[in-house]
This record gives sequence, structure tokens and C-alpha cells, in this order.
Amino acid sequence: MLNMRKYLFTICCCFLLMLLPVMTVRAEDENSQIPSPIKISEFTINGESFGIGDTMQYSFDMQDVGIDEYLESWTGGFVPYEYGEPPYYYGANTVYVYWVSTGKQYIVQAFNWSDEDIEKKALHIEGSIAVKKGMQPGNWSIAAIYIEYGNEEVLVMDKTEVYANDVDEYEYTPWTDFGAKDFIVIGTKADNKAPKIQLKSLNLSKKYIKNKKTSKFSVKVKDSSEIETVVAVWDVYSKYNKSKTGDYFDYYSMKYNKKKKRYECNVILNARHDRKAQLVGIEVRDIYGNSEIYYSYYAHKGHDEDSEYFYVGKSINKKYYNAYKKMSVQIKK
Repeated sequence: MLNMRKYLFTICCCFLLMLLPVMTVRAEDENSQIPSPIKISEFTINGESFGIGDTMQYSFDMQDVGIDEYLESWTGGFVPYEYGEPPYYYGANTVYVYWVSTGKQYIVQAFNWSDEDIEKKALHIEGSIAVKKGMQPGNWSIAAIYIEYGNEEVLVMDKTEVYANDVDEYEYTPWTDFGAKDFIVIGTKADNKAPKIQLKSLNLSKKYIKNKKTSKFSVKVKDSSEIETVVAVWDVYSKYNKSKTGDYFDYYSMKYNKKKKRYECNVILNARHDRKAQLVGIEVRDIYGNSEIYYSYYAHKGHDEDSEYFYVGKSINKKYYNAYKKMSVQIKK
């Protein structure tokens, strides 16, 4: 009987020893970080500290060391909320570099990734940041690189930035050590206020237009720092929609007219499908990431509840609702 117990004990020990390597591998897999699909090298910067009037210049090489493999296994990535959104996508194959300060400010710079460089699985990046009076003083560093890759998106965070936050939050986000040198801004005072629109300046050239014709919408926007983007959000009503709310939102990126000192866009309607367009929101952002959404009402029936432009509440904002209701374009019968 004793020999039998000894035999069974030996068998069990052997079985456990066989399982141990498998268990170890699984434990390592569970605790391992997703490999970074890009590698940063040869980072250079033209100084350590910069004041008003100075320009910080930097460069680095980016290598694709597994973007396709990463996208086969994962679902890309989303820019962390505190860094806002990329400045209205330039299109496929764009690399965005996120510089963040120790305060609230961030700067996003976009670089085209040509088909030729994509084939080489490499991109040489050269960028610069001019220091102006509204820039956050103190330390600035690269926190993330965001890539539009065909119809896919890839976000890679800097290791230091991940550890400064909750590591678990980036469980499915690849991160790496960019090896990027920080730089320091001196002698400035941070502008942390978003640009403001002037409601009395709202103007629409035509209230009624023919099929596929346009009506020019314009508005004045003021800010202490350089304004980066102004976007007008229009609620479009289909031809047979007689309700109080439209069917979908159209977003118009507005361009600055230096002569008139106004931001402008041309609103267009297709008579085959559309009846009218109603202004419902204007989003503004300056070069330091200070942004605001001046909305009239929240996303409603017939709209995407996840619209990034309307995470602001579900009630009507009377101030903007009353001003915007005059900004309506309709198809001329």
C-alpha cells in the first residue's frame, strides 16, 4: 500500500512539472504589455529651454515594426480624453505627434506618411514649435503618437505618461519609451481660455438656395492665442422630414478670411434628399488645445448619441438656440 502511495505521489509530481512551463507562459502572457508597433530613434532637439520668440526644432525617425500585426490582433486606439481630438483629420496615412505640458495645454502636429515611406516602413519627422506669450511655462514632452493608417487608427503612448496615470487604463494600448528629450518654456503666461464666438456677428448670405447651390455662413471668433480650428455643425433635414429635429449632422471646417476678419464656410443642400439645414453648434479650439462647444441643443432622436460634438448635456441652451435659429438654409421651391 505504501509503495502504491509513493507511486501515485511520483506520478502527480511529474504531471505538475509538465504543467509548470505552460502555467509560467500563461502567467507571462497575462502580465505582458502589448508590443509597440512603432519604434522611435535618432531623436534630436535644438536646445533645452526656450523663451518668447524662440523656436524649438526637433526630429526623429519612426519605424513600423509591426503595425499590420498589431491591427490583426487589436482594434487600434483612441486618444485619451485629456489630449482632445486630432485637429480634424487630414486624411489617411497621417502621423500625429502629441506634445503635452505639465499644465492643461497640449500641441498636436500632423505629418503626412507617403505611400513610398509606408513601403519602406519608415518615416523621418522634422517639426518645430514657436514659443509665444500664451504657451504654458515649464516642462513639455511627447506623450503619444497617433497614426491614421489607411482606414485604421493606431495609438502608442509614451511609457512615462502611462505610468504617470493608471497603467490598467492602457491595458490594451501599446506603449514604449520614445526616448524623446523634454524641453522647457520660460518667461510666458499660460492661456487656458478657449476661443469665444461673437453671436452678434453670425451671418448667412442666403436663406433660400437652389439645388446644389451654396449659402455662405460666417462668424467672428476671438482668442488671446492663435486659433487652430473652427467647425460649424448643421442639423440637416431630409426632404420628407417635417419634425422639429433633423436626420443627421453635417460638419463644416471654417476658413479664416483675413480681409473680413471672419471664419467662413459654404453650406450646400441636395434637393433630391434635403429640405433644410439648421445651425446647431460651433466648435472652436486654439493651438494649445483650449476648446469649447457652443451648442444650441444636445443630440436627439435621429442622431448618433455618441457624437463627439455633443457630450455636453441634454437640455436646450437658450442663449445659443435663440441666436442659431435664424441661421437656417432651405431649398428654394
